[in-house]
Amino acid sequence: MCVLVKSLSEYIDAVNEFRKNSELSKTILFRGQSNADWSIQSSLERAGVLNILFEEYYKTIDCYKPEFNAYGKNFKRNVKFPNGYNFDFSDYNPISYNQFPEIEYLTYLRHHGFPSPLIDFTQSEYIALFFACENAINVNKANTNGKIFALNSNLIDAFSCGYKEFHRIGHYVDTDPRHIAQQSEYLIACCFSSDKWMFVPFDLEQNLRDSSVKGNSVLEIEVVASAKMELLQELNKMNINHFTLYRDEDSLVKKMKFDFLQKQRRLG
Repeated sequence: MCVLVKSLSEYIDAVNEFRKNSELSKTILFRGQSNADWSIQSSLERAGVLNILFEEYYKTIDCYKPEFNAYGKNFKRNVKFPNGYNFDFSDYNPISYNQFPEIEYLTYLRHHGFPSPLIDFTQSEYIALFFACENAINVNKANTNGKIFALNSNLIDAFSCGYKEFHRIGHYVDTDPRHIAQQSEYLIACCFSSDKWMFVPFDLEQNLRDSSVKGNSVLEIEVVASAKMELLQELNKMNINHFTLYRDEDSLVKKMKFDFLQKQRRLG
């Protein structure tokens, strides 16, 4: 189901109606995207890496740790020569029970733009709305309708019952401050084949076709492009803005840019 909204009240009404129809679900996760035509993909998928073995990915990112550590981080190397990565990726059980190695490092990479298998969601419908609208401050680029996806946890559990598995990484991860500010959770799509774990595409549409959960399991809310600046203004009143969610110097400048554009609109 997809709902078109152009105001905060319409958005809240749509979310509340979905919550009412999903009352048996433990949790609803939200994801906001600035272009309504985009499907849900990991940044690995967007980089063109559709399938990659866990062992290959983990060995590669392990090599980058010394450079991050030079800037004050303390990531421990896990590649042990000549035996390879210090984890048995041919063992089905640990990953199947959500015991991913180095999840803190994976979330750090995700929040700083490195191609990652983690697909970030948020517990907050308001933060998801911000992400769906944030591109509106790019005045030199064409604005597009945004979209918020809402998934209930019953659907996520059903996704994990087939050949492809979906693992949910909860909020309590010791990692980048952005993770806390954005109330982040993550989904990881993977499969175990030929005694090896592999990251695979998310593919929501195919998962819905294969899922045993029907009815009100997913809501898509499309945000009209012309309403984005006003919605960002409403969210800013709640202290939801670039700086509070990203918490760095660049995001502070973006927050100031938004304030400046709002002032010019009022003066104009």
